[in-house]
Amino acid sequence: MKKISTGQDNTLENWIRLSEMAFGKTSGATKFLTDLAEKSENGIKEEVIADERQLLMVLSKLHSGNA
Repeated sequence: MKKISTGQDNTLENWIRLSEMAFGKTSGATKFLTDLAEKSENGIKEEVIADERQLLMVLSKLHSGNA
């Protein structure tokens, strides 16, 4: 499994945790990731295949309301 720049596994669980710290538990970015986990076959343990930089940009836009 690939790692993100923090050294953690590139899973929805870790992205949700990072999103909660950066944007808040009720942010659009965190909701987006949580919704993905709920729909995923592996839940929060699902590996994220998106490029880290691109995902950060999408989450930032979701948080700011520009997506």
